[in-house]
Amino acid sequence: MDNFITFNATNFFSLFILAIIYFDCKLNSRKSNELHNKLFSSALICVIIAQVLDILCWFLIGQTGLFITIISYIANILLFTFAALLTAKIATFVQYSADFDEKEYKNIRNISCLSTGFVLLLSISSVWLGWIFKLDANNNYSRGNLYFLIVIGVLFPLIYVCFNLIRKHLKSFNIVARSNKLLALLIIINIIFPVLFVFLQGKGITNFATLYPFIAISLLLLHLMIMSSNAGTDFLTGIQNNYGIQKYFSIFPKSISSYFAIIYFDLNDFKSINDIYGHKEGDEVLKAFAHILAREIKSSDLVARPGGDEFIIGAILKAPEEIKYIINNIQTDIDAHNQMLKNYKISFSYGVCINEPHKTIDKDFMIRDADKKMYKNKPTSKQMKIDLN
Repeated sequence: MDNFITFNATNFFSLFILAIIYFDCKLNSRKSNELHNKLFSSALICVIIAQVLDILCWFLIGQTGLFITIISYIANILLFTFAALLTAKIATFVQYSADFDEKEYKNIRNISCLSTGFVLLLSISSVWLGWIFKLDANNNYSRGNLYFLIVIGVLFPLIYVCFNLIRKHLKSFNIVARSNKLLALLIIINIIFPVLFVFLQGKGITNFATLYPFIAISLLLLHLMIMSSNAGTDFLTGIQNNYGIQKYFSIFPKSISSYFAIIYFDLNDFKSINDIYGHKEGDEVLKAFAHILAREIKSSDLVARPGGDEFIIGAILKAPEEIKYIINNIQTDIDAHNQMLKNYKISFSYGVCINEPHKTIDKDFMIRDADKKMYKNKPTSKQMKIDLN
């Protein structure tokens, strides 16, 4: 019993940390994106359950009896399954955080289901075949010859997301990595170190539990990163706020080899919607418009709500003419959304400021200039002509 407590001291401590993180997540859930928070909370639940199962498995080692053996097999099977679920949840969370795409979101969910099912089947087969783990007459645990398949199955969703994001954003990888450097570092660490700890623990080199305490520390760091990023996120729409704009440009290059544009938006007659239909309906309009803007930009670009019914897009362009496609796509999405509205229609005004390649980017000037052009265009009509000047 003394050896069990000594070996699992780090497990008990990390469980305490995980419980604090989970309850803090619940307290702050109203201030963060609903799906974002749900994914992270589910990952926390998975790691807590997996860690409790890991402690139970260590507790059962050396104890004899048919009932104990059955419980030990069930605990080990569930442990591997929840480890796969944990990685799947983290992979989905990373995909959503770095670059939310509905198609890719569904893909990673399908891959996660397959990898978890693969791990579950391998674990169950070990009861008879001993491929992954074995239990002797004294309930002592040992790894099977195909244990590496479990490691691959557990880590596969995270590896898939990592390589998929690199492939998708290869051209703008430096900017994406710079703006998400802590997240990128955490992904790499959570692939390399768990494999290392699994190897060391299998060789009996470590005298205390290392794997799940390390995961707990990683989730703590991730939680702190989320809290930090939330400071730059508009709680209503989920896009960036004024602090997020400052943060974006603080890591953005002073000049780039492409065009860079600021598009400043303002919703037409938004005050009337608030006055007639109430602020709750107005909030729905703001969220819908923010969602449409976010769909039309790349992950390396900026979409923000400085305040009220005003929005900003900061976009890297190959040519100034791309502005036309962005505005047309936004207008198409607005028209489609308006089909579902009965009492009013959403429309917008905008102004554009474009910075030429290799020219120093003055974001304050560009925002002021785009804002000025937006107000200049606003009185003309609600469906303005596209003016790149």
